[in-house]
Amino acid sequence: MHPHSALRPETDWTDLTTAKTASTTDLDLTQPQTTAVHAYWLAKRAGRSMPGPRDINPAEIKPLLPYISMSEVLPGPPVDYLYRIDGEAVRSAVGFVRTGHRLSEFKDRLGPAHDWLAECYGALRANPVPRCARMVLSHLGRSFYVLELVYLPLSEDGTTVQRILQALSFVRKPEDEPVLQPPAACS
Repeated sequence: MHPHSALRPETDWTDLTTAKTASTTDLDLTQPQTTAVHAYWLAKRAGRSMPGPRDINPAEIKPLLPYISMSEVLPGPPVDYLYRIDGEAVRSAVGFVRTGHRLSEFKDRLGPAHDWLAECYGALRANPVPRCARMVLSHLGRSFYVLELVYLPLSEDGTTVQRILQALSFVRKPEDEPVLQPPAACS
C-alpha cells in the first residue's frame, strides 16, 4: 500500500491558515513534484500567457498524477470551483474526496482554510501567474507534514482562467522544526 493512500478524515485543517504564499513567477519551488508540474505547465504554455485545459495530457505526466488536482472555475455569481481531478496523494493530504464537488460545499468542514483557498483561487483569476504556498498540515493536533503547493492557471482564450491546475509535494515535518509564519495575502 502506498504510504499516503489512507485518507485521514480527522485532519485538522485549521493549520492551513499558517500558509506562507508567494504570488510571483519566482516560485522558489523545492520539491520534485511541484517543480516538475510547473516545468510541464511552462512547456505547455509555449509562449502564451498560460496553456489551455486541453493542452494538459495526463498520459504525458502519469508519474505526477497522484500529486495533481484540477478545478474548474464556475463563474457564478458567486464564483465557485468544481474539483474535476484529485490524485491519490492529494486525497490523502486533504483527508476526503473532493472530485465532483464544489469548494463551497466544504466551507463548514474546512473552516478558515475555505476562505484562504477561495482567496488564493480568486487572486490567481485576477492575475493569472503561477503561485505557490507552503504550509504545515496538522493531524490530531500534531503537525506532521509540510506541504508545498503550486497553483497554475489554464485558459482557452489566454485571458480568462477556466481551470486551475494544482500540484502538491509533502514531506514529514521533523519534530524540532518550527511552524511556518502566518500567511501573506494571496493577492
